[in-house]
Amino acid sequence: MDITNITNFVVRNDTINAFVSAINKVSVPTAEEEKDLFVKYEGYVEEERLYEEILSSYKHDEKVDMYKERLQMAKDKQIEVRNEILLRNMRFVYAVAKRYSTDDLLPDLINTGIVGMMEAFEKYDWREGNRFTTLAIWYIRRAINAYLNKENLVVRPKNGARIIPKVKKIENDFFLKNGRKPFASEVMEILEKDFGIVVDSEIDIYGTRVDKIEQHLDGDEDNTLDKSSVFNEKTSVSNDFDMQSDNDSLKYMLGESLKVLTDRERTIICMAYGYDGYNREYKDKEIGDAIGLTSERVRQLRHGALKKMRSAYLAAEER
Repeated sequence: MDITNITNFVVRNDTINAFVSAINKVSVPTAEEEKDLFVKYEGYVEEERLYEEILSSYKHDEKVDMYKERLQMAKDKQIEVRNEILLRNMRFVYAVAKRYSTDDLLPDLINTGIVGMMEAFEKYDWREGNRFTTLAIWYIRRAINAYLNKENLVVRPKNGARIIPKVKKIENDFFLKNGRKPFASEVMEILEKDFGIVVDSEIDIYGTRVDKIEQHLDGDEDNTLDKSSVFNEKTSVSNDFDMQSDNDSLKYMLGESLKVLTDRERTIICMAYGYDGYNREYKDKEIGDAIGLTSERVRQLRHGALKKMRSAYLAAEER
């Protein structure tokens, strides 16, 4: 299956079954296969740069055609390898799109997710040691969310403008402190404790308030909960592939956040929150005794490090 024009492959009149059948015929790359593909791609990029440089200053006509031919071959090989990488990760795009979609939206969200994955391809660096999907998931989700918001397909709760930004902040802060996303019950508890906001049920904090599945939304008789992309996303059962990708992406974001810290700050954060080899959470005084600082100085450094991590996390999420 050639994906040079893959965004035209899934159109509204095509069946999703045909798409799934096609992507299931190719294997998801192992970590080693993925690395080899990106190394090969970079090799062809370097060849293209080399031949363009030669042709820009070459004075002898007799070899110009040969170098032009080699330049075109390098470009063709780049496209070939890139398409293989994208195609072999297409199941991932489908898995993410399906979590956000109703059946009628799925073709559009797959196409949008493919665009997001192509954007991630341009940003990915295999030398960092992360799998491609750990970065791609953020671009795919960002593209899909932008599409849903643009098309007014995201259903918000009545008090969403007040709750949703706070939920986002709570999730970011909780993840940086604990290395995992908070449960809905934990978000609700923090909302009430820190912001004085009490919500009626877990689904309120994720974008939809309903009493029954056939409830009409926004006064539109044709717009019911079972057609809501938010409901489908929040009530779908994630498969193992989906869950592993989510876990990998969270590890990637935590790693990106820790990169901005000095060695001393990293040690303080890891000890304080029982991360990266530390099997429990250490108090400021214990950390200070271990690294030769007062507990007050440890507290100051810990708070400063968390601010740096939050900024790095948000920056990575917006890339």
